[in-house]
Amino acid sequence: LAETAGGLPFQNFVDVFTDTAFWNAMLNNCILILSVPISIVLSVVCAELLSKELPGTRVYKVILFIPYVCSVAATTLMWQWVFDANYGVINQIFHTEMDMLDADHLLWTVVIMNVWSSTGYRILLFTAAITNVNASLKESARLDGANFFQVFLHITVPAITPTIFYVLVMGTIGSLQEFTRIQLISPNGKDGLCLTGVFYVYREGFMYANTGIACAASIVITAIILLITRLHFYLSKKWVSYDAD
Repeated sequence: LAETAGGLPFQNFVDVFTDTAFWNAMLNNCILILSVPISIVLSVVCAELLSKELPGTRVYKVILFIPYVCSVAATTLMWQWVFDANYGVINQIFHTEMDMLDADHLLWTVVIMNVWSSTGYRILLFTAAITNVNASLKESARLDGANFFQVFLHITVPAITPTIFYVLVMGTIGSLQEFTRIQLISPNGKDGLCLTGVFYVYREGFMYANTGIACAASIVITAIILLITRLHFYLSKKWVSYDAD
């Protein structure tokens, strides 16, 4: 791990830090992280609507949760069928020839997949959090003349910030570990253009047999995840409220 045959101490780490492919892979992970805030916004809005217990809300909850329990491989193949340039459903419907699975669009397509697959689970988390918001606070705000949106923004959202924080941290970690969807669609990562951090480790360790570099890269990725998570906890002091009252 520390050195290659005949190399300097910690040469593998030097190779990782000086490899532009590794940093491009981590940059791709940053693009995938965008799915987290998008999913959070959609989940919070849907959870607020579903918490009203209107007719059919339980059915909607089940439908929205189904993508989360489905196999990643199966749903990825389904989306590949939807977006394929030659026989994709979208191109067939709109009579276009757009290739959403090429190197320029693949990461954004994976963002769509991740939002679709994770939103249902997060809706359940936020629905539970919204249900536990102190009802007297909402009633007091309404008596003071606050409308639905004001109550939602100034009462509900601050009260569920611990849940938002949890989803944000776990979602970020998951995005930094993204591998399966891209590898299924393109086993070589679109000639390396769409690698992620974990995909880089897989390529070096299992495709190129550079196990030392793969181990070094995995340690660097772990350190990056720890630093980002620690940053989340530090910043959470400024916006997360644990005051239940």
